[in-house]
Amino acid sequence: MCSQQEKTLINNFNRTVIAAAGIAGALMDGFHGGDVMCIFSMLVWLWQSECSALEEKCVDQIRQVVTLKN
Repeated sequence: MCSQQEKTLINNFNRTVIAAAGIAGALMDGFHGGDVMCIFSMLVWLWQSECSALEEKCVDQIRQVVTLKN
């Protein structure tokens, strides 16, 4: 069994490989304006779990601030 740190490392390595392959594939026929949004959406999808965790922290902090003001 892998430790949580090893699982995170493996997951990040896999994301990096997928991102590199996706970016290379998108740019093989030359750079186009649409490639930017395609690459951006792919990277957001790959890091979706971390983005969701960050959003949850932000929402919790906003709720705490609103609660303190009331």
